[in-house]
This record gives sequence, C-alpha cells and structure tokens, in this order.
Amino acid sequence: MLDSDIITAQKIVSKPYSNCTDKVFHNNSFIYRGSNELTNYLNKYFKDKLNLLTVISSSDQLLNAIYMGVKNIDAFDISNFPKYYMYLKLAALESLDRSDYLDFFYNATGNAEKYDDMYFDAIRKHLNPDIESFWTSLINFYDWPDITYSSLFSGEVVSESAAPLKNIYLEKENYSKMKDLIKNISINTYEGDILSLVNILNNKYDVVYLSNIMNYVDKKKYKEMLNKINLKKDGEILTYIYDYNNRVSDFFNEPEFSFDSFEEDKLSGVLVYKK
Repeated sequence: MLDSDIITAQKIVSKPYSNCTDKVFHNNSFIYRGSNELTNYLNKYFKDKLNLLTVISSSDQLLNAIYMGVKNIDAFDISNFPKYYMYLKLAALESLDRSDYLDFFYNATGNAEKYDDMYFDAIRKHLNPDIESFWTSLINFYDWPDITYSSLFSGEVVSESAAPLKNIYLEKENYSKMKDLIKNISINTYEGDILSLVNILNNKYDVVYLSNIMNYVDKKKYKEMLNKINLKKDGEILTYIYDYNNRVSDFFNEPEFSFDSFEEDKLSGVLVYKK
C-alpha cells in the first residue's frame, strides 16, 4: 500500500496522472489543506468526550477534538492520502513553533528551501517510517509549495491568519497546551467507504463526526449505517449540514434526529443522531 501510494502521489504532483474523476471522493482523491466548515461550532460536541470516530479530511476537526479532551480516535477516509497529512500535522505540532506551523501549512509560498530543508527536517524526526517515507519521496523531488498546490491537495484558499479563527488548537494561547495533549492520544486509521467500514469497527464511541458524507452517498444506506455504529450511552453522531432544507428534514424525521443550526447561518448546522 505504501509503495503504491508513493507512486500515485508522485504521478499526481508531476501531472502525468490526474486524480480528478467523475466521483468527487475515491481512493486517490485530494487532501483538504484546511477545513471549509465552521469548525469552531463543533467543539461543544467534543468537549470532555474520550472516544471519537471521525473522518480525517483536513484533520482540523480531529485536532480540535483532541484539544477539547478526546483521547482515543478511530479515523477514516475513503482516500488513501489524508492519513499521511494527519500524521504530518501531528509531527509538526511536536516540532514547530506556532508561527512556523502556520507558515508551513497555510502559507507555503516563497523560499522553498525554508519548507523543504528547515521545516521538514525538523518534522521528519517525529514521523514513523512509513509516513516519513511518503513525504520524503515527494520532497526529494518536488518543492513543498509545488506539492501543496498540486491536485494532491484541494484548491480552496486557506490563509494563516484565518486558520486560527476556525481552529481552537491554533489559537496563540492554546498552541503550547496542544503540544502536550497530543502526547497522550491513541489513533487508529482506516481507509475505505464508511458504509462498508462500519461493519469492522468494534469500538464504542462517545461521539462520531461524519462531516457532510451524507451528500455523496445513498441516503437510505446512510441512515442504515448510522444505526450500525456502536455508540456509548448518550453518544452522538454528527452530520455536517450546509443547507438544511425540506428534503433533509423530511428524510431524517425520526425522533432520533435533531438539527442544531449555527448562529452565523441558520441553514447550516449539525444533524445530531442519538439512539
């Protein structure tokens, strides 16, 4: 799997191969550089919870959850690549100060040597061999800005000034605490479609975060999958909703579901499922 991921990633960055298909998400789909969700509104659901099942995506939701108290994480993604980015961010939290972390992940312009030689050389010391091999295989041949602005990553704009406004772990007064918190967490990763993965997940969860996966799968199968997830007593499954319309409310009209709208946009919010 590692060798295959390296070869595919190199082809994507060098552009003889495109990972853009008629399906938005698949085993070679892009990594989100940062979340395009209103992540700060999700933190109340993670507060003081211990066991989390979550999509990896940009890893920001997962990292915010760690700051809010989560200790044990099962993290999944249909794409093979986000896990490499997640471990890169965790290692960067260990090895970089806040300004360098923000520069590395949310700026990545200008002097490439700064990112490739100074930042990555510090980060790689905290990577396990597989993750280090993946990123080294890219950075040895391509500059970090070229990698992050290739189709290996999504094209949304993420600024180093905006990122801390959306992510509690990146706030100036919280960054040092986050460095300590990540030393005491356990993460298991899974690759695949959650509709299938749910059959092999045996842990019980306090909270489950599924982002907006619902928009890309069959709604009936999605609802069936929710019922299969092992929840602890009072556990919650969260689905991110960009537009809470009649089609959504009519389909999820059982008493197990409720909608919690965001203050900034009443149509956006979280669909909460409790058994």
